[in-house]
Amino acid sequence: MTAATDEHGGANSYDLRWDDPLPHELSPIKYYLSLPSSPSTKAAVVLIHGRGDNINDMVDCFLPTLHRRFGGYEGRFDDDDDNDGGEGRQGPVAIVGLEARDNIWYPESHNAVEQMSAANNEPYQYSALDKLRKTLLDLTNTHGIPLSNIVLGGFSQGGILSDTYLVAGLGHLDGAKSTELDLVPLPAYILSFAGSLFKTPPRFPARSYASAEHQEQVLAASKSLKSPAQPKKVTARLLCGLADPYFPEEEIKSAAATIVKASEARKSQIDVQVSVGLEPNAPHIITPRMIAALVESLEEILGAQ
Repeated sequence: MTAATDEHGGANSYDLRWDDPLPHELSPIKYYLSLPSSPSTKAAVVLIHGRGDNINDMVDCFLPTLHRRFGGYEGRFDDDDDNDGGEGRQGPVAIVGLEARDNIWYPESHNAVEQMSAANNEPYQYSALDKLRKTLLDLTNTHGIPLSNIVLGGFSQGGILSDTYLVAGLGHLDGAKSTELDLVPLPAYILSFAGSLFKTPPRFPARSYASAEHQEQVLAASKSLKSPAQPKKVTARLLCGLADPYFPEEEIKSAAATIVKASEARKSQIDVQVSVGLEPNAPHIITPRMIAALVESLEEILGAQ
């Protein structure tokens, strides 16, 4: 274990180069309603579950409503499915579910500030955010689904990752230090369900802590990637219950304020609309209001087609 200097100039005595593969690199991505490759698919929902959960359980909260509203296959496609399977197994909306290794995206609290605890969250934070980044690039570059037609929804740990991804993206949006390697494609709708931000920001999208092999792989892959057009507008909604024991009202509002501040520096490039919805008496669960927010986002996308 050797001392290292981080990208902000600070010393981190506990840092080591990250080994390949990164924690979530090989964890599954699961598909529901319709496959992104289906000609019928016009929009995609990317979902990120919470700590100790799995993506199937999270999708179960949304799938019945989305199936009734938009049609498609009311189930999960098998891992070896390479087509939509024909009538009844395709629709305008694909659900893309990201799953964490061992069902945990990062081991320590998002409020960790003590050096060792914060350091323990890496490379898990980076790996989770990079998995999201690669998924969005794949949806756009491989399957032709524009960022303006993608909704990101995360619950708890997934909500924190969603908010953090947005702030990171705004920080690297056509910035002077931005490169192909640092490209952070932003979906047009970002819904944070019971989520805030990390007190100790992750090192995403900087890759200086990754192994040389990982950096070379990313560099080689990035040369073949198109830079997708960022949406002109991003709608960010932070929804949480007032009876949630993990996320007090002040923390949700503080996260929203941070997103607003990050967006102000980019207002000439992208219009970011931020709102907070707090539900009285709602505990740490996915509520009907959260499900409705996802449906509303998809209706806006498909209604504009």
